[in-house]
Amino acid sequence: MKRIRNIKLFVLLVTLTELIIILRIDHVVYRGVYYTSFFVPILVLQIVLTFGYLNANTRKFFGKAALIIMFAIVPIVFYFYTPNFTFHQAKQLVAQEIDEGAVIVEQTDRYRDNVPIYTEEKRIFLSDRNYHFEVITKDEEKLNFLVHPDTGEVIKMNQAYWP
Repeated sequence: MKRIRNIKLFVLLVTLTELIIILRIDHVVYRGVYYTSFFVPILVLQIVLTFGYLNANTRKFFGKAALIIMFAIVPIVFYFYTPNFTFHQAKQLVAQEIDEGAVIVEQTDRYRDNVPIYTEEKRIFLSDRNYHFEVITKDEEKLNFLVHPDTGEVIKMNQAYWP
């Protein structure tokens, strides 16, 4: 009994650690454009299947291989379906588009690092948000740019999204 309790505790800790890592990477590296809520049902399913497997009556329905596959899904999907461009890489793309002497403004409010967009494009693991950058030119003119996190397309905005 104590062994089963320790396994359950271990599974909970591993699952919680996976969730924290995914959310942290999305917040720091991708600045909120990665659709992380997709992983929550999978992580809950990991726990349910493991706890079900530990019940002696259900072991004959699925084996250890199913559990191993279930625990491998999240890291594999996360690795292969992350956006092609991080926030920092998108910033470099904007730097290539602007004139010399222009400065990309570092936002103090993290929510300004991306903006919601309307798109008919199917985005499986990307939220409907693009990276957002504010640039101040040599002439003190404010320009705003969006960068698509998957294609790297840089779009100059006609007006600012954030006031």
